[in-house]
Amino acid sequence: MLDDTRALQRQLTANDRSKLDEYLTGVRAIEQRIQRTESFGPLPNPGADAPSGIPTDFGEHMDIMYESARDGVPDGLDAHRHAPPRERRQ
Repeated sequence: MLDDTRALQRQLTANDRSKLDEYLTGVRAIEQRIQRTESFGPLPNPGADAPSGIPTDFGEHMDIMYESARDGVPDGLDAHRHAPPRERRQ
């Protein structure tokens, strides 16, 4: 993927390279969060039933969550700039 990204960057304008870099930085941050989360090991069972409407299949649940997050940001908008101030990261 790194080679493909480098080839793509050579074809982009400076503005588009900046957007691609921002996107890839965000992807890397998510990867690092996942790695940190996985290092904690399995979470203990809280002993409570899941709320009604939550899919029992974790993959399906995550698909719904990702689709909700994606659909919540209008096309062309940078979610970082439009997040409430307490959620912005510098």
